[in-house]
Amino acid sequence: MNPVVTLVTYIIGFVYLIIRYRTLKKARQIRDKEYHRSFSTCGLLLFLNVIAGSGAIFFTIMVIIMIIGVVYKLITKGPSSFE
Repeated sequence: MNPVVTLVTYIIGFVYLIIRYRTLKKARQIRDKEYHRSFSTCGLLLFLNVIAGSGAIFFTIMVIIMIIGVVYKLITKGPSSFE
């Protein structure tokens, strides 16, 4: 992996675990147990989860907008507007 990406994901993972578990000792225990002894892995997983969550939210909003558009068209122009 690119050294810059590794450094950025390391920092993200380190900060995330320290904020979440409050102590360096507990953060290291969680890192060793769940993230294969790597803050970079933790940061990368956190980053990918944020991207996936954003995509899911975007997709949901797009579906809601399409449904609202169809309902609006049905109300204003009636069912014959789809023929």
